Formats: sequence, structure tokens, C-alpha cells
Amino acid sequence: MPLTKKTFGLICSLVIFPGIAPVLSADQALFSSDVHPSTAFDDTHHRFKHPIRRAAVIGAGPSGLQHATALLEQGVQVRLFDRSPNPGGNWQYTPLSPIPAAFPDKPLEIAAYVPNIPHKLPQAHIIKDGDGGISNAYRWREHWNPSPVWESLHTNSPSFLTDLPGMSYPAGSEWHVSHHAVRRLVRQYASAHGLNANDEESSNVTSYSTRVERIEKIGHTWSLTLRKFERLPGHGMSGFGDILVSWWVEVFDAVVVTTTGTTPLIPSDVRGKNVLIIGGSVSAVEIARDIQAHVRSFSISTRSHKKDPEEILRPPPFLRLPPNITRIPEIKSFSTFNSLRHTKLSDATATLLNGTVVGGFDQARAIILATGYRRSNPFLSGFHNSTVEEDRVPDCEVPPIITNGSGVRSIHWTGVYIPDPTLAFSTVRPWTLGKFQALGVAKIWSGKARLPNVERLWKEYYVPGLPSVTSELEGDRRFVAWLNGESLEFGGRFVKNTIAPELFEPIAWWGKVAFDVRVFPAVPLVDEENKPRKDWEHYAQAAYYDDDW
Repeated sequence: MPLTKKTFGLICSLVIFPGIAPVLSADQALFSSDVHPSTAFDDTHHRFKHPIRRAAVIGAGPSGLQHATALLEQGVQVRLFDRSPNPGGNWQYTPLSPIPAAFPDKPLEIAAYVPNIPHKLPQAHIIKDGDGGISNAYRWREHWNPSPVWESLHTNSPSFLTDLPGMSYPAGSEWHVSHHAVRRLVRQYASAHGLNANDEESSNVTSYSTRVERIEKIGHTWSLTLRKFERLPGHGMSGFGDILVSWWVEVFDAVVVTTTGTTPLIPSDVRGKNVLIIGGSVSAVEIARDIQAHVRSFSISTRSHKKDPEEILRPPPFLRLPPNITRIPEIKSFSTFNSLRHTKLSDATATLLNGTVVGGFDQARAIILATGYRRSNPFLSGFHNSTVEEDRVPDCEVPPIITNGSGVRSIHWTGVYIPDPTLAFSTVRPWTLGKFQALGVAKIWSGKARLPNVERLWKEYYVPGLPSVTSELEGDRRFVAWLNGESLEFGGRFVKNTIAPELFEPIAWWGKVAFDVRVFPAVPLVDEENKPRKDWEHYAQAAYYDDDW
């Protein structure tokens, strides 16, 4: 029987205040309130001018699936779009590689792809294999951009913090599971909520193999221009059949974007070579661990310390580097063929910041660029502004969402775009805080949770810093307190902390196993858990402004 506000008053603090074990879990308690949302909103809260009945979710990875599920649970009509033919996002592994990246880089507005929109909509036609001198196999890869996951990839986080609500890995699974296991778990979640590609009940909800070409705000609604590829039976000149391509427009009251950038695949042929890896974060380190048994020798180059250019940075992921890898300073420049007498690749050199010159870039040496990615959402071209510095609150007519490509800007911690909360983004780790952000956006849009007014939203705004356990704890506490407080006010289910105290010791031991050092001691985690609420908002700011790498 649902609890009422009167009977729940004595135990509400046990549910909504972190640091104390919740009495009732999300599966055990559904709170019923007689308070109508319209009576609880005042001038300190945002008021939507129009009801949100229909929402689009862009991206069917772990984040997008959770957003679609939460919106459906709150009674919002949903359409889920993804470029891939199946759910999974980056975990949708395929042996196909993405099309080669442009060099030099294209402008961020079109870096991921160039939107293709005919003058007349809707429109559909068949593309024959080889039309225009381009194979349909190439067109297919360009349309959905295969995942950056490589065959031997495993997670670099423990399995108990890399799952989805209601889903878990088989008993006895190792802490670092393969991408195959992650993909199965994500697909199970999609099927459980009727969001898989072959689910009949999802035919009016999902649209896979569909790329968003453009988003426009027209009046109080969002107009999405969409392009879908469908493979037709048969085999063309390249062994790939014809493609039916369709364009159309759909209109929504709100949109949530869960797509991000991509990282490069591991080159398949590094066996017996001298390998130079450029980059100093997770991808660079995991690639090094993956290829160490197959290369002749290898080295890694990373940025220098901001305060001491002579010192090579050693961020936390470096603790997982193979012991036989050589660390070299940051690369200052590569020589160009125009500056050389000869044009053979073996004549090329790289100059390091300390003046050392590295050569031998021929068939015996491979270079892997693991320098990360830039965020590019071409359908949001109207929200790009590269003139805004990444650590400043934008002061311009249209606060940008993408500036230098390092992430999204002008987004509140709840996920909403501050100037217009009918647009939202996934900005948290999907495995830990994703379910909270998805539920929060769904409750806001369905009128079952309050959002601060724009002045307060900007006051609470900060540029997200590097992910850390403490910032995860801060987000965990903030979301749980807010969501349960709104459920107490307007009704709805309660949630409990993902990073609960009983996980502190396993997290600490996982750090010992993964990094060969207790980088996350249990005692400091308890200290962070017990920090007062007034200090929560400082965690991520400190991570961003005080971190030297």
C-alpha cells in the first residue's frame, strides 16, 4: 500500500539524507502525495510555458536507454533514435572500423559528419551499390559510425559499478568484464523495457539506423530532421545490397541528447613493431596493456606538468602501465616533408619538448594517437561557439553547448540546458548516476519535480571536472536527496544511493587490484560520505580547477 505524506513524516530523513542506510528501497516504496505540483511552484522555480507530452531521446546507449525508460514510466510519449542498427552505443561492437578521420580536423560543427538534407521533405529513394563511385558498404559505415570498441577490450571499472538498474552480470564474473558481457547486459536492459531493435512493441518508440541531421527550436517545439538507412536484400558490386534512404521531420516538446564523441580503434598490425603511443589517459594505458606482448618495443608520450614543463605527468591511469614501457616527454612537433630534403617516411622525425629528436618512422614503427576525442554534434550547429573559454560562464546571446569540444557547456547538474530546460543532456557516468539523471529529467518534464529558476540554475552551474570517486559521491548524494525530496512532495518512487557505504571497502580493494596501490582507501571515502551538504558543490569545482593534469 502506498505511503502517505502524514505516515512517512517520521522516517523521511532516513530515506532522503545520504550517509544513513535507507529504510525503503526504490523497489519497496512508492510514495503517494495529495500535493498538486502547480501549488508548490513559486518564483524560485522554473515554470514550463507548455506541457511536455512528447520527447525525443537521441542515442540508444546505456544513458539513452535509461532516459527513454524513465520518460515512458512518467507517462511521456517517447521516440528513441540511434545511428546504429541496434542498441548499445559505444558497446555495440563490430569488426567494422569507422571511416578514416579527416586530417587536418574539420570544424567542430561538421567534424562528426556533414548533415545531408534534401530541399524537399519527406523524401525517400534507393541508392545502388557503386552509385557515384562510392560503395554502399562505405555509405553504411559513414551513416552509423561503428563503435570504437576493440576486440580485446575489458572494462576499467569494477563490474559492481558497471551495471544497469535491474540487470547484473552472472554470478562469479570477474571485476573487469569484457565488452561482450557489457553489450549483452545493455541489450538485456533494452529488451526488458521494450526498446530493442526487434521488439514489436517498440515499433512506435524506437528508430534505429536513424541519424539526426538537424535540431531546430520553432516556437515552443523542437523540430528534428531525420535520415534513416535500410539495407535491402541482394548483393551489389561490393557484396553489399541496395540501401533505402528516407528523410522526414518529427516535432517534439523536449529533447534529450545522450550521444558523445568517439575514440580511435587500435591499429590491427603492431606485431613486431616499435610503437609510440601519444596520450596519457585511460585509452592510452589500456592500449599499452593490450599490445605489450606483441610489440618489439614501445614508448608513451604525454603532456608535461603545467607547473614544471620538465616533469612528465603521471596521472592515476599511469599506475596501470606495463613496467617495460618507456616514458618520454611531450612531443613539440613532427617534421613535415616540406622541411626535409627527402620525402621518405623514414626521414621524418619528432622533436620532444626537451629537445630530443625521435626518428625511424617507417614500416618498423607505428604511432598510435590516443589523445582522446572532441565532442561534435552537427545537429546542434546553432549551439557551437569556440570563442567561449571552457572554464567561464558564457556571456553571449546564445549560451553555447559546445565550445572547444572537450564537453558540453551551459548544462545544469540535473542535465538540462540552463537557458531552455526543454533540452537536456546526459552528463554523468551512466552506470552509477545515469539512472538518477534520467529519472530527474523525466520527473521535471512530467511536472513531478521542481527545477530552480534560471538565476539559481546559473548560480549552481560549474564546468564538470575530471571524474573522481569524490565527485561521484557528491553527485550520488545530491541526486538522492533531491529526487527523494521531490517524491515526498509530489509522490513517486524513492531511490537509494548507488555508492553505498557497504561498497567502500570493495572499491578500495578494487583500486588495489587494478592499480597495484590503494588509490581509494576506505577511510577517506567515509570522510567524503560524511561531508556536510554545504560542501558538496565544491567537489567537482576543485577537481576541475585544482588538478594539474
